[in-house]
Amino acid sequence: MWPLFSTRTVLVSRIIPASKEDVLKIIQDREQALSVSPLVYSVVQDPKDPSWYIVKEKLPMLGGLFESSTTFRCQWEKAADGNNTVVAAGLGTQLRSEMRVSESNDETTCVFSEKLVVTVSDRRVFF
Repeated sequence: MWPLFSTRTVLVSRIIPASKEDVLKIIQDREQALSVSPLVYSVVQDPKDPSWYIVKEKLPMLGGLFESSTTFRCQWEKAADGNNTVVAAGLGTQLRSEMRVSESNDETTCVFSEKLVVTVSDRRVFF
């Protein structure tokens, strides 16, 4: 018996050569933010709960030799300086993301940061 990690946090920050307002326009636009990945091919509002979206994504496998796909639910919420998302993925995996945009010292750039917390349910994998 081997337990998977239960929670992992990843922090990313980078300077983007665009104004804070331009970057906020992109990440605060729900349609653009949820479908920014080239792997996403469908984003549909969940008819049972309008605060959630059903996202379908293609998954290239073995260097693109063939494709699979996955479907997950995502809750998206606009924040004053970015957005917050919760992804309910398969096998009890949950991702929580906080994307933020702040001013930098230069008016032509801004700082984009993301805090991503991945949580796996307390399931055990048996080998």
